Amino acid sequence: RRNEITSTINNVKPMMTSEEIQAEMKSIEDNQRLYTQYADEIINLVGRDKIEQAQKILFEKAVPVNQQIQQSINTVVDYQKNLMDEGSDNATKVMNRSSLLIIFAVLIGMVVAIALSIYITRNITFPLRRLTEAANVIAEGDLTGEKVEVNTKDELNALAHSFNIMKENLWNLISN
Repeated sequence: RRNEITSTINNVKPMMTSEEIQAEMKSIEDNQRLYTQYADEIINLVGRDKIEQAQKILFEKAVPVNQQIQQSINTVVDYQKNLMDEGSDNATKVMNRSSLLIIFAVLIGMVVAIALSIYITRNITFPLRRLTEAANVIAEGDLTGEKVEVNTKDELNALAHSFNIMKENLWNLISN
C-alpha cells in the first residue's frame, strides 16, 4: 500500500504546474514519509506491548500529520476542480460564440439567397413581361410597336430576337 501511495504521488506530481500545488504535493510527499515513520514506530511499539506510547505517537503525531496530508489533498482537489470549472466555462463561452457566428452566417446566407433569387427572378420576369406586352399589342393587330430589347445572353435574348423577326416578317407580309 505504501508503494502505491508513493507511486501515485510520483505520477501526479509532474502534472501539477502551479507553484502552490507543487508545494502542496511536496507537503503531501514529506508528510507521507513522516506518517510512514510514525506508523512503523506505532507497529513496533504495539508489537512490544507498549500500547500507551503507541497511542501517544498515534494521537500526537500520526493523526495531525494525516490531517495535514488530507488538507493538502483537499487543496489539490479544489485547485483541480477550479481549473476544470474554468475550462468548462471557457468551453461554454466558445460554444456560445460559435453558435452566434453560425446563426449570423446562416442569416447572411439567407439574405444573400433571397437577394439572388429576387435578382434572378427579375432578370427572367422583366424580359418575359416585355415580350408578353409586345405579343398582346401584336394580337390586337398593331405591328408598329418598337422592337423588344432584351439585354441578356440567354434563351430570353434568342426568344426576343425571334419575336422581333416574326413581327418584322408579319409587317412585311401584310404590307405587300
